[in-house]
Amino acid sequence: MELFGQSGNFVLINIVSGNIDFDLRDDNPAPCENIWVGNSSTAPTDGECI
Repeated sequence: MELFGQSGNFVLINIVSGNIDFDLRDDNPAPCENIWVGNSSTAPTDGECI
């Protein structure tokens, strides 16, 4: 989820794998306005809110 307007989303129960850099990434700064719950990844995640 990229910066500038992607907030207030629920990202729930996803299985993510096979990406090169990051499987889960939220570039929005804190305070966290996206909700990440029950997600699973094989590559690193990035972002204060994940």
